[in-house]
Amino acid sequence: MAEREFTGILRNTWQKPLHCQDSGLRIGGGVFVRDPLSTPGTKQIDPGQQGDWKSESDEFLHGTAGHAIWSTKAFRNTGQGIQEISQFIRIGWNIPFIADPWTTFITCGVTSSDPREPTFGNPPDPVLGVEVSARMEDGSSVLAEGMFLSAYVWALPFSWLLHLFGDPQLVTHPRIQFTVFDREERETTGTTQSGLQFPSTAPETPDALMAQSFRHRATLAAQMGFAGAFPNFYEATYGMDTVGGTIFLKGGEVSWRDVPVAELGGASTSNFGDLMRAVNTYATREGFAGGFPTGFQADYGRGPVCGCVLLPAAAAEWRDVPRQALDNVPLEDVAGRFRAAHDYAVREGFVGGFPTLFHRTEADAGPFPTGLTGTVYGVVLVRPGFGEWRDVLLFRQPS
Repeated sequence: MAEREFTGILRNTWQKPLHCQDSGLRIGGGVFVRDPLSTPGTKQIDPGQQGDWKSESDEFLHGTAGHAIWSTKAFRNTGQGIQEISQFIRIGWNIPFIADPWTTFITCGVTSSDPREPTFGNPPDPVLGVEVSARMEDGSSVLAEGMFLSAYVWALPFSWLLHLFGDPQLVTHPRIQFTVFDREERETTGTTQSGLQFPSTAPETPDALMAQSFRHRATLAAQMGFAGAFPNFYEATYGMDTVGGTIFLKGGEVSWRDVPVAELGGASTSNFGDLMRAVNTYATREGFAGGFPTGFQADYGRGPVCGCVLLPAAAAEWRDVPRQALDNVPLEDVAGRFRAAHDYAVREGFVGGFPTLFHRTEADAGPFPTGLTGTVYGVVLVRPGFGEWRDVLLFRQPS
C-alpha cells in the first residue's frame, strides 16, 4: 500500500451525463491508479450512476495531489426562452505526506465557464451544485464545514480530517464522495443535503459575508482548541495563498454561550451590525467587557439561540475611542472598523481588538470625559496572554 492515497467518487443525480474533460497530477503528486479521464464509467458518468478514481504517492516521504474536470449541459429559463449552458465541475485534492491543519485538502465547485480558460465578463450563475462527504467503510458519511473560495466554490481544510478521524489511515488514505445535483430542484423540493452542504445561492449581502467569516473562524477555533476567534479583516496574498488575519482567544477566562435570540432583542445574522451590538449589550449586562457572535444560530426545540463568545474584564478592556484615533473610518464601513480597532489595539499594546459597532456623540450622550471630542466608537481590546494573532488560509489558487 502506498504511503498516501486519495479515492474520489462522483455521483451524478443530474439528468445529463458528466464527461471528464481533463485530469492531472501536480509535480511530485504521485501517480494515477485509476485516471478519471480514461477509466470507463468515470470518463462518462451517466444519470443515476457514479464513477471513481484513485491516485497515490510513488516516492518516499511524498504525497498525492491532483485535479479533474467534468462538463455537462444544463438549461436556464432566461425569460426569453430556454437557454442551454455548459456546466463545469472541478475537483482538486491534496494529501501531503505531512500536513498542518491549514493545508487545503479539497477544492470543489461548479462554474458556467471552463476553469481552464480566462473568464471575461460575468458568466451566468451555475445551475448545478456539488455536495461532499467522507464515505466510511460501513457506508456512513461524515459531515464537514468548509469555507468559501468564491460564491460557488468551496475549500475543505485538512483540519477536518485531523479533527474528526482517530484512525490515521483515514487521514492518509481518505475516500471522499462528491454528488452533483440540480440546485433548483433542491430548492423546490426542500431536499436536505447530506455531507458538506454547498450554498444554493451566493451570499449576496455584506451581512451574510460577515456571518460567514465569523462561522469560519469559530470552526477553526474549535478544531484548534481555542475558546473562540474573530477576523480582523486584514488579508494578504503569499504566492498562491490568500490568508486572513484572525485573533484566537484562549480558554479559561473566555466563555462561549448559546444565548436565546429573545435575550438579544431578536437580532440575527441577517443584520450583522444589529447582532454585534446586541451581543455586546448582553455581554455588559452579564458583567463581561464585551463579546461577539460566532455566526452560528440553532433551535434545539426551545426557541432559536445564537452562539456568542464573551470576554471578561480579566481578558479584555472596553473603551470609547475617538473616531480620529480609528483612522476616521466611516460608520457604515464595518470591515474597516474591525481593521481600525485592530490597529488601535496593537498600538496600545493589546493582542487585537474588535468594534462593538456602537458609537455616540456629545450631542446625544452628554459631555464626554476630558480628552474625548466629536464621535467616539466602542471597541473591545484583548489583553496580552489571552489571545494570539494568526493568519489563516482563505483561498488557494488552483495549481
